[in-house]
Amino acid sequence: MDLRKPVSTCLDVDLSTPAVVQWECNDETHYFVKPDPKIDDVRLRIRYCDDTSCALFELRFPMNLRGIDGISDVFIPIHPPSITSLDFAFAVTTPNVVQQKLGCTTLRLGFQVSRNLEVLVPLAAKEPLSPTRAQSGKVLDAVRMLSETPSFGVYVEATKIPKAKLQSISDAIREARLKPLRHQDDLASMYHGTGAKVVHLSAQVQDAPPSYDETEPPPPMAPINEKKRHRVGSEDEATSQIALIWAELRSTQEQNKQLQQRVAALEKDNRELKQEVEQLQVDDHDTANVLEELDSRLLELRDDHMDLGDKVDFLREHGVDSDAIDSFIEKVKSNILDDISTRLRPLG
Repeated sequence: MDLRKPVSTCLDVDLSTPAVVQWECNDETHYFVKPDPKIDDVRLRIRYCDDTSCALFELRFPMNLRGIDGISDVFIPIHPPSITSLDFAFAVTTPNVVQQKLGCTTLRLGFQVSRNLEVLVPLAAKEPLSPTRAQSGKVLDAVRMLSETPSFGVYVEATKIPKAKLQSISDAIREARLKPLRHQDDLASMYHGTGAKVVHLSAQVQDAPPSYDETEPPPPMAPINEKKRHRVGSEDEATSQIALIWAELRSTQEQNKQLQQRVAALEKDNRELKQEVEQLQVDDHDTANVLEELDSRLLELRDDHMDLGDKVDFLREHGVDSDAIDSFIEKVKSNILDDISTRLRPLG
């Protein structure tokens, strides 16, 4: 879901698509696939205007943070001035984890950046950021590592972005022409107008709880008293159910948007085909009229030819000199050719 203000600029690329993020840390390759809830997607948003060389790149990570009710979309904007290079590769050998998530031919976008990435969260989020669920802790750890890496890759469906547009973006970066599509002032309009803030996760490492992958297992639980009444539900279970519902709703909205775009494209194609059929019908009618006119004129020429033959026979029967007849025939032929040319000229 795009929580920012709409842009009036004519965009050549405007998409939000599921993504898998890949980066290197301590000589180990990391892939991040599952946000919180796991049914949701990490998404890449790209907006680009070729005329102005303005662009927006951002990654969205759903998670649950303390101080926020329900799911929060945490954004990592990739600011154009900080991008030193962007390379792309179609039909690369796709890692299994990427193929399992996207299930299609993929495109890998390779970003090189000159500084740490910012992290945008809702204003209401408590600092240092603290996840309320274990999976959200894994998401936050991934966001922290990614924000400090100078290079990373983003896998998306290969058909989402035309190669020509990617090359245009890459050229603009190489020539230092790429400018941001939005500015810092837009933070106030994010999250439905409640506002966003920039957090620097590297500064929160000392105060933050340990990584969920690094924590020791909890001590054994006390024996359960079977005589106690079991609770029907819990706040965590309710939160989990709400998160799943929101994720399904988000997925449904995205599917509906794609269907609407397909319907609009099909309706446009249908209108164009109708116009072509109507034009062909008009052309066919005009062609029929031309052929009918041509037949009429050919009949007239045939009659003239027969009349000429009769006149030649008459001259020969009455003993007219052959040279005079030949001269007469040549003169008549010339007149006929001129007449044919005059009659057929309107058909050209």
